[in-house]
Amino acid sequence: MQKPYTRSERKKHRFEDNRLFILGAAERVFLQKGYTAATMDDIAKEAQFSKATLYSYFKGKSEIFSAVIFDIFDEIYTKLREIQEEKISASEKLRKHIYTVCSFYQQKKNIVRIFFTEEAVKKIFQFQPKKNFHLLKDKEVPESIKYQVDRLAKINRAILIEGIDNGEFRNVDVDDASMIYGGMIRGLYFGGFGRSTPLTLEKSVDMLHRFFLYGISKDRKEKKGEE
Repeated sequence: MQKPYTRSERKKHRFEDNRLFILGAAERVFLQKGYTAATMDDIAKEAQFSKATLYSYFKGKSEIFSAVIFDIFDEIYTKLREIQEEKISASEKLRKHIYTVCSFYQQKKNIVRIFFTEEAVKKIFQFQPKKNFHLLKDKEVPESIKYQVDRLAKINRAILIEGIDNGEFRNVDVDDASMIYGGMIRGLYFGGFGRSTPLTLEKSVDMLHRFFLYGISKDRKEKKGEE
């Protein structure tokens, strides 16, 4: 039988539950209004807390938005790590990885857009988003963001290495393949042209998995007699 929580443990759990509830409410507000137009009053109303209560958890709107972003990173990292550790083929892991990332983009694409495009965001993360920059190499990108992006990329590279090692994938350059993989997904969701109607999640996953896997498949190499 589980021991009952102590008073301090109950207080800690209640604090964390309220924090997550506030962040969920804040994300809905940011999705609806964007970062600049959203206010602490809006978030308090959506969360059904007083504004004073919000300030007992966060210093202000910028800290809430920052917490929303990092909680999203943590959420997708946890899901992708679970996929990486499953006892299935690397190709199956790759498909699940694509499905998870595509689901994330569909659900969070407006938050991602806010992160990259709203001028006020640079004041939060202390960098100026540019149209063309590398998240892991650009000097203006803060280390906290580079860390989050890098640990997600490491999971993708680990799945590719596993597929190469067990003979499912060709011996490709893993960094190049990972970069192309990310570019394909971002292009699908943020390219803004090329289709008159949007793709469903399942269609997106099928297409990305088929096209990317074709490029790295070991069977393709053997059929074509490549080196």
